[in-house]
Amino acid sequence: MGTAPDVYVTILEVQFQDNLDVDIMNFKLSGLKCKVQLDVIGTAAQLAGMVAADTASKIADKAAGYLGMAASLVGQAQAFKDNLHATAKDGSETKSLVVDINLDLGVRKAGEEVTTAVSFVGDALDRVDKVIPVKTATLWVEQAIAQKVKEVITTWAKETVKHKTGVDVDRAKQAATQAKDQAKVLADQAKVKLGLA
Repeated sequence: MGTAPDVYVTILEVQFQDNLDVDIMNFKLSGLKCKVQLDVIGTAAQLAGMVAADTASKIADKAAGYLGMAASLVGQAQAFKDNLHATAKDGSETKSLVVDINLDLGVRKAGEEVTTAVSFVGDALDRVDKVIPVKTATLWVEQAIAQKVKEVITTWAKETVKHKTGVDVDRAKQAATQAKDQAKVLADQAKVKLGLA
């Protein structure tokens, strides 16, 4: 078991504006209203440790200006978190939250580059912060959305190519890789025969 709990993100709802027309391969949308579910699974010690370490880190950052010993305090916060992990029991619990977020989403280069920016709406900040640090939750939500958008666009693009041309992109890629590998083997054999290897 890791030092931090597992975090799962489920996108429950996305509200688009009416008459929205975008090129799925290259666009930028701001202010999308979304509803997401966060499931945080870990032991009570892990959950408490994550919140405590985040709180200690915030205190250390503030104290740094006054005391000049932030590195020591941050190290102590990490040691505290590691100690909690070491004493954690096997029993884990799940804390689930459904929260509203605002999402800025950008897609470039046919889905190869996906950028996200998330902000929690209303009382979600306080509710999330009681379970997992907001900064951590934000990172997880942004990563989950970016991965899902990239997956959807890639799948859509492959299906579009297959539908229009009859070519299965994955099979074509696999065949090209096999041909390349076979060409390398033949080139290596030729070098040996010619005494160049």
